[in-house]
Amino acid sequence: MKRNSKLPVFTFLSAMFVIACGLSPQVTASQTASVTPITANTTSVNSVSETLVAEIDFSLWQPDTLTISPDGRRVAFVVQQGQQYVVNVDGKLEGPYDNIGTSLVFSPDSQHLAYTAALDNQAFVVVDGKPGKAYDTPDNPHFSPDSQRIAYSAKQGSHWFAVIDGQEGKNYDDVYVTDSSFSPDSQHIAYRVVINNKHVLTVDGAERQLYDGIDAQSILYSKDSQHIAYAAQNGDQWLVVVDDKESQLYEGIAGNTPLFSPDGQHLAYIVKQGDKFMMVKDEEKETPYDGVLLATFSPDSQHLAYAARDNNLWFVVVDGKAGNLYENLGEGSLQFTADSQHITYTAFRDNQWFVAMGTKEEGPYDEVGIPVFSPDGGHTAYVGVVGNSQFVVLDGQRQESYDLVGKPVFGPEGRLAYVARSGDERFVIVGGRKGKSYEFILNTDKGGVYFDSENSFHYLALRGNKIYLIEEAIQ
Repeated sequence: MKRNSKLPVFTFLSAMFVIACGLSPQVTASQTASVTPITANTTSVNSVSETLVAEIDFSLWQPDTLTISPDGRRVAFVVQQGQQYVVNVDGKLEGPYDNIGTSLVFSPDSQHLAYTAALDNQAFVVVDGKPGKAYDTPDNPHFSPDSQRIAYSAKQGSHWFAVIDGQEGKNYDDVYVTDSSFSPDSQHIAYRVVINNKHVLTVDGAERQLYDGIDAQSILYSKDSQHIAYAAQNGDQWLVVVDDKESQLYEGIAGNTPLFSPDGQHLAYIVKQGDKFMMVKDEEKETPYDGVLLATFSPDSQHLAYAARDNNLWFVVVDGKAGNLYENLGEGSLQFTADSQHITYTAFRDNQWFVAMGTKEEGPYDEVGIPVFSPDGGHTAYVGVVGNSQFVVLDGQRQESYDLVGKPVFGPEGRLAYVARSGDERFVIVGGRKGKSYEFILNTDKGGVYFDSENSFHYLALRGNKIYLIEEAIQ
């Protein structure tokens, strides 16, 4: 109710209508893979079950609040009820309340739901339908990675404090709990507080150094939860702090950094000095460029790649070596293959998009999606667009064209699935086979199809005003 957090909320339009969700916006990074062809069109469905999840009154629901659980089996959304509001969770109503925040948050294990609400001039966080203690202003709640803990910031009177597992922390001038405040092992929590216009990082309630500013979104734990890093400001200069150790001062630290390697042994961040930007890895500065953007470490932590710009041309730098020149790079597309040997990304040149995979290119396309890889790294797939046709490219081979195609998803052993639309029909393609048609299939940033095993999967679909959980078994 004070500040918005990044939450997994999918609007009615993005969830149900816009199923071609994997296309690359201009400016940023990449992806990878060398692959061998898959044998396609061998899949047949032997059973389909439909379970009613929820009904929608389209005249009363609040479409911007539609939220799909991480496992793709549950839904929640806000519905107006007279002058009040309720939350529909899998067909069951919670409330009513005078007001409900737009961010409904499922826990990572999909078992819990939390949101802010207000009733009779009192505001509180609701968890699994149970309102918590009332405050003047409770902020958006955040679950821990193991789904067993919850934290949020709240204001009472003139003071802010963190509420962690129902326990109120120390009073401050401001408190900012984010979706990355919990450590990966869920045992620690870190957040920024403000004391007399000074910013402080608190870790498990212990205050660290005072700074003129701390970028709350930069606070980052290593994957083993043993280290913590963040960007801080002293005067008009910035530095990176790792386990209380300060880097040298720079004119600026770029967003989305610092970044730990998967093994937690390396740290990289982007700095600004004068009119140039540089990548700094383990306190060693790399070549300055006109621009430097999103970085990624390889899975084995031995390689670092990032996007850079010089003379209005973009390229990818891997271990200090610059690659081919392009007019633009696809945002969020930079990634290593599972074996850490290759890098892949989407790139723009001469009004056309390409997929760069190691030393080769696939394309051209009018638009292209971010590639995804099978669990073993042996296969790759992405959405391509040429004219009015959209299609999946599997291991370099263009598949059948449709009006719209969603993000492809691989099963545990490499079976490919995706959502597609042809005319007024929406359906799931699995192993090259078209499934049952529905009015809409709810699509998310995960692609809309969820594999339960190599031979079974599920998704959420709309028929009339009813949302169904569709479960299919294949042979």
